[in-house]
Amino acid sequence: ISRSEASAYGHREFLQILFNAQPLAVLRSLCAGDDAAMVRIGVSVLENADLLHPHSFDAIPEEELLQWCDELPDVRYPIAAAGIAAIRRDTDGPHWTDIARKILEKSRDRVQVLKKFIQQFSLPGWDMSRAAEVQSNLRLLDEMAGYSDPGLVEFAGKEKARLSQAIAAAREVSPPVHMEPDERFE
Repeated sequence: ISRSEASAYGHREFLQILFNAQPLAVLRSLCAGDDAAMVRIGVSVLENADLLHPHSFDAIPEEELLQWCDELPDVRYPIAAAGIAAIRRDTDGPHWTDIARKILEKSRDRVQVLKKFIQQFSLPGWDMSRAAEVQSNLRLLDEMAGYSDPGLVEFAGKEKARLSQAIAAAREVSPPVHMEPDERFE
């Protein structure tokens, strides 16, 4: 792949089988070493094979995932943050998962980790129907005020303001004229 002799696109199913069977071995082989260019290629392979999306890394035992991150923390904690389920919901609303808290706590660059978590607030292209979900997830950013990392606190505040503006803009957009507000496409 690094020599452009093969493509991750053509081997998606194969990579997914490998990842399901031995996720830590796949991570170690694709994102190994100190060479930033090779790590970027490994991350690109994971992204192109849909292996770096929320929940893909949940198959890896927590202890092994954190150990893998600790081997190259500046690079791997943000990768892990993109691959885990960062948010769980219960009757009280959204909460950070235990693994999300551990990754955030152990990471040296908490802002990069939080950026990956925020991507899970809703799917791309969210609209009014997803605005409520994003709105409820915003309270998770309030928890960042308790961290001693001033960069993280500042970033969380700015992101909350940015997302609040996006939600307000989504609420102003009305449905197309040819559809009734309660009409569904089936």
